[in-house]
Amino acid sequence: MKKILILLFLLPALPLHAQEPVRFFIERIELRNLHRAGREIILSEGRLHEGAVYTEADLHDANDRIERLPFILDAQFSLEKGSQRDAYVLVIALNETRSFFYGLDLVAYHSNDEQVNVEPEEAGVSGIGFRWFAGRRGMFHVALGSAREYSSTNARQTGTVEAGYTQYGLFGSDAFASISVAAPIDGDQLQALPQVTLGIPLTRTQTLTSSFTSTNFESTTHDHYRRKALRMEWSHNTTNNPFFPTRGTLLSAGPLFAADDATYVRFNRDTTHDELIHEKTHTVGLSLVAAHYWELSERNSVSLRGEADLRRTTGKRNELDLEDDYTPSSVRAAWSRSLWSQERVAEDGDMRLEASLRYMTGRKDYQFVRNHSTFANIAWVRRNAWGTMRLGVGYAW
Repeated sequence: MKKILILLFLLPALPLHAQEPVRFFIERIELRNLHRAGREIILSEGRLHEGAVYTEADLHDANDRIERLPFILDAQFSLEKGSQRDAYVLVIALNETRSFFYGLDLVAYHSNDEQVNVEPEEAGVSGIGFRWFAGRRGMFHVALGSAREYSSTNARQTGTVEAGYTQYGLFGSDAFASISVAAPIDGDQLQALPQVTLGIPLTRTQTLTSSFTSTNFESTTHDHYRRKALRMEWSHNTTNNPFFPTRGTLLSAGPLFAADDATYVRFNRDTTHDELIHEKTHTVGLSLVAAHYWELSERNSVSLRGEADLRRTTGKRNELDLEDDYTPSSVRAAWSRSLWSQERVAEDGDMRLEASLRYMTGRKDYQFVRNHSTFANIAWVRRNAWGTMRLGVGYAW
């Protein structure tokens, strides 16, 4: 009887012991097929170190982080026996992208409603560039592309030429920092637009990022736009791809502090004439993103993504006091299907079909009465060693 009582007393502890995660002592890390990026860059982004102990979940998250690097097409993890018992060699087989890269994201929308504006959020973004690696942890890049900047009431798309440098493994840690300088190519004056970004890992899935941006744009019309902005962001990211994720969760939140000085032409519906607007404002905001991706099968996945941008703007517009609260937000549901097997995806990238339905509200565009719209589209997407593209058609109402 006494033995039975002891056994019953120990039973609750047995499942807890059985659920202990298996841990692997990684004696050495071997990177295969790595030709361009520095070894320390891969290990820093994976947050991996030789001589450390990792669980299966740790290695799974490290794999996802490495695959989210824009210059890594695919990463395959495997364990081999080490030089002693209970020691392992972590082998990471990599498929890198080319030094030259391109990006094209273009969905052409049609709408029968004249009050629906498909330009501010749905316009295509494209660019080309070149990256090269310097030393063990550095990477330079130059790119020709486009950037979207926002004042308190307007959004504008500008062509830019950009050069930048990123340092990984900062001060012997897994932090990174980057600095870039961009210049608009479609304005009267060529102005340098610097941006400085610092990223600090908090856990294997969480990162704290801060960035400072200065913008100065002038056009051949009366438009000019200057902004200084500071953003901070906490993110939790377990997704498996930087461009077309099919599984995982993304959560991010962070404040925005911005000072704007803008002059632009706006159509006045009351007078049916253009009017010149000058505004000098300060904006405080909070950006929120929540997304989850479910893999239904080897080739099919669905996702749900929500975004909200809470902003309060104060200042002067044409010498009149301005106070404005607004919350642009959106919800997007999507389905995605890979046209290739996982083996071919690991070799050649991915080719997919996507369909999505997106509802947006709270956009600031005074040329249109409605500030909410619904967008449906179907697109063909492709990512390979040279770049990424999305081409599609859609309807807005």
